[in-house]
Amino acid sequence: MKTNEKTSDLAVLSILKLIKDNSSVSQAKLAEGTGYSRSTISINCEKLIRENLIVANSESTPNKKKNVEFMLNNELGFIIGIGMGGTTCRVGIYNLGCELIEITRNPVDLIRGPEATINMICQQIDALLAKYMNGNKKLLGIGMGIPSPIKYEEGVAFHPAFMPGWHLFRIKEILQDKYKCPAFIENEVNTMALEEYVAKRNEKPKSLLCIKIGTGIGAGLIFNGTIYRGENGGGGNLGHILVNGNKKKCKCGSTGCIESIASVPSIIEYAEESCSSMNDSILRMTLNKKDCLTLQDIKASADQGDRIALSTIKKAGQDIGNVLGQLTTFLDPGCIIIAGRAKLLGPNYLYYIRHAINSQASMWTGPDFSVEFSELDDDSSATGAARLCIEELFNRRLILQVQSAPTPADM
Repeated sequence: MKTNEKTSDLAVLSILKLIKDNSSVSQAKLAEGTGYSRSTISINCEKLIRENLIVANSESTPNKKKNVEFMLNNELGFIIGIGMGGTTCRVGIYNLGCELIEITRNPVDLIRGPEATINMICQQIDALLAKYMNGNKKLLGIGMGIPSPIKYEEGVAFHPAFMPGWHLFRIKEILQDKYKCPAFIENEVNTMALEEYVAKRNEKPKSLLCIKIGTGIGAGLIFNGTIYRGENGGGGNLGHILVNGNKKKCKCGSTGCIESIASVPSIIEYAEESCSSMNDSILRMTLNKKDCLTLQDIKASADQGDRIALSTIKKAGQDIGNVLGQLTTFLDPGCIIIAGRAKLLGPNYLYYIRHAINSQASMWTGPDFSVEFSELDDDSSATGAARLCIEELFNRRLILQVQSAPTPADM
């Protein structure tokens, strides 16, 4: 290998990525994994240690030789991860290993418009940075997931269904200008899907479909470890697939979208309307005592055998399951993860989703295909956004510019 190749950005980045993807890596494993010679590995690791990007740990073996393991310097700086759902916004601060340090959770009203929401988010970021960012610690980047199709490179929302004023709003530009670091804006469910994929890394599904059912309905698709965004950022816009026979108006202005009958507000609306037909219903008696029902009310009444609650759960599971059955036939995913508040309807809900999918797509799925509730907590969208940011810092070689990342004195 030529001398100038030994310290090329490509060699450095290959080494860094391998170290990032493993808790610690020896020089021999780095040479084997990258294809570079041991001398090239040694030269570049010394350079990366000087630049504070990696650290080396050594321990003596019984034959008194030292084993040196290289690890990413997770304490080099911070990543901000933002997960914005339909009702709650989460802002977390993470180290370079995507380990959560602290997260804030605040209600959000997207109808108020983007300026008020972004201002609130910046206040949360500022408070976290003031608490943790000191000395030579750097802000390395920001990742953000929002409930909208995204033009990824521009970092703007694209025709969001229930977010007035957000279309083409300059989210990425505002964050980058304020914090002087790279920012990456992604569809919220894509960030959740990425985190689900990482959680299933040992099972290694080639593809994963994550469905979030909450205020709206969205899907995140991972194929061979990569987020599928579509040509214009609308990949995974599941909530606006039309359902035959559905005459309900959707927030997007169309008639017949699956979101208008299978989102959480729609499920609750159906249950409340059904209560008028049965005076002795447990669910109706619950509704008589309060202004509106919750998913927990429906689940609790179903557990007591209430017919309205049971039929609500069955219909909700079948409605979304029928659409997912079609997607399964078309996409052949390795697994489907159901996330979002609709999980509160419990195992019967999941049963009807599975049954609807299998009735349409069982001949096309493999023996390892699964449909399951997400086991991750509600912070997964923020963590996934932080992880996306970290991946992009490496994929775009921005991590090599870390010495110019802002410190507290720059803000």
